[in-house]
This record gives sequence, C-alpha cells and structure tokens, in this order.
Amino acid sequence: MGVAHVSHCLADLALHQSEYDRAATLVKKSLSMSQNFLTNFSNREFSIARLLIVGKLACVHSDYAEASRLFWADEALRNQFGLLLEPLPRAECEEAIAQVRAQLDPAVFETAWAKRQAMTEAEAITSALDYLRAEFDVVG
Repeated sequence: MGVAHVSHCLADLALHQSEYDRAATLVKKSLSMSQNFLTNFSNREFSIARLLIVGKLACVHSDYAEASRLFWADEALRNQFGLLLEPLPRAECEEAIAQVRAQLDPAVFETAWAKRQAMTEAEAITSALDYLRAEFDVVG
C-alpha cells in the first residue's frame, strides 16, 4: 500500500506540474494496486481521491462528460463513506467542477450526476482505469 500511496502523491504532483502523461501513468499504477485492497478503509480515501486526479486529466483532454462522471462518483463515494476533502483539494475540485459545468450542456451535466449515484467504488476505479488506458496510452 505504501507504493500505491506514493504513486498517488507523485501523480498529484505531476498533475500540478502539467506533466499529464506522467500523472496518468502514476495514478493508473496507484489505482491498479488499490484494486486488491478495496475493503481496506485506509486505502478507500486514497482510492476515491485518485478519481479526482483522473477527472482533472479528463479536463485536460476536454472530455468534460467523463470528468463530470468521475467528479460525481468521487462525491457520491465520499458521502457514502463519510470522507471529507481537505480545504485545498476541495477548492481545486470545486474549480474543476465549475470548469466542467461551464463546458457541458446542463442536461449532460445532470445525466452524469444521476449516473454517479449508481456507481460502486470498484466500478468507479475500473472506469477510471479504462479511461486512462484509452486516452493516455497507459499500458496495463
């Protein structure tokens, strides 16, 4: 789990440095490792936080529908498990959601919101991994 956590932190750092391919590779590595520990509560918070990174990467690719699904899955899972975002990640998330909302038709935005209600943690992680593999040439 230590490697998964460090990969998550490095992915977040790479994202902030606009090293998007590196961020995608690192977050994919972290999510893949986490799939084995989905029932571990200490891992759950980081698994869900990784959805935000993938959502931000979707914004980089102007894939706002995918970004909205990932952001809303993150929000729904955080509510389900009683997890909160620290102030800085919360502000970054709200800024990214505002960007997505401005780019999407309101009906598309609301459809993504509704779909997030039905997504389990495992489904959200699988969806994020599939997106990374398809859009960022991330192997594995």
